[in-house]
Amino acid sequence: TPAVSEGVKVSKKWDALPAGTATMSITKEEIGFTNIDFTTTAAASNVEITVTKLANPPTVKRDVQGKVYQYIKINKANIKEADVSNAKIEFRIEKKWFDQNSGSVKNIVLQRYFSDLWTSLDTSFTRSDALYNYFTATSPGLSIFAIVLKAPEEQKLAKLGNESAEINVSQPAGNESEKNATGKGKEAGGKGL
Repeated sequence: TPAVSEGVKVSKKWDALPAGTATMSITKEEIGFTNIDFTTTAAASNVEITVTKLANPPTVKRDVQGKVYQYIKINKANIKEADVSNAKIEFRIEKKWFDQNSGSVKNIVLQRYFSDLWTSLDTSFTRSDALYNYFTATSPGLSIFAIVLKAPEEQKLAKLGNESAEINVSQPAGNESEKNATGKGKEAGGKGL
């Protein structure tokens, strides 16, 4: 487990947690996560889930790409990693943070740190109110997370990828670049290959 700097936290305990779906609502305003629904494949006793907004970035082998709103760690007690799956995580981000970082809701992603890698999770914007934008993401398990505004390079690459697909469809490519390659070959070598 990576070293982390502890911050604001909240815990929930279950004396008996049956197999199926369990829910943890998070009401601490400082923590971006608001709700976690997760599936357990086996019954367990004396289970405790602790959600911590980290005061500092975790010390891990790889850095997150993009601007991080919050790092959040979820600890589990008395339940195996293999017994937790399909976690639906609801979270919120202050609208003023979007303004300060020139952000857009379509560029928000929840990333999970597991097996020494940050993985982007399927993340959707769900709604907004006067103060927050709300999102949901689905994770295969519980560990360390980062709420991230994608790096400008990633945003540009995604946009360029869409534009180049349009260009390829509307403009047949090839003829001019073939002429240039042929012409250049003659200038450099004289009689060709």
